[in-house]
Amino acid sequence: MLEENSDSPLQMSDLTEEDISPRTYTPGEIVEGQVVRVDPDGIVVGVGLKMEGMVPLDEMRMLSLEDQMMLEPGQAIAVAIVGGRAGDMPMLSYDQAQEVRSWQALQQHLDENTVVTALVTGQNRGGLEVDCLGIRGFVPFSHLAPTPGVDRDEVLAARVKQKSEFNVLEIDRSQNRLVLTERAIW
Repeated sequence: MLEENSDSPLQMSDLTEEDISPRTYTPGEIVEGQVVRVDPDGIVVGVGLKMEGMVPLDEMRMLSLEDQMMLEPGQAIAVAIVGGRAGDMPMLSYDQAQEVRSWQALQQHLDENTVVTALVTGQNRGGLEVDCLGIRGFVPFSHLAPTPGVDRDEVLAARVKQKSEFNVLEIDRSQNRLVLTERAIW
């Protein structure tokens, strides 16, 4: 591996195969890159060794419009290698990278039994639908803080569009399943 702060000049014989071989990426891999330029149809990201990829607009929905407008060349950004091509460049995804990181963070909350904040996005007969770190989840009615004397539908409706704190009860990433609870908090 190359050392950055070497006092002696670099010799070709000092280079290892790892130093001179182009890096190969696999689909789903998360890489740190730098914004090269912002185009009307997405952003071009440099991911190392003069390799650039394209993050199309539909792969950065998790990035607010305000944040998209603030992207500048040289800014660091985490992206996932998608595998297809956008023109002559590999396709990248900001959303997939964030989703992987969100699942990892949720797993950590489950392992450490720590509180996570989620936005209640809707309700159904069984409980609340939530958005937690960009992942859709569910809170069963039986896992909500008790509200004696208040109608069930009123309780659920009053929580919509509110942020609340929950514990992670269950995660199954392969099923895209996230279940939260309020029980441990009250």
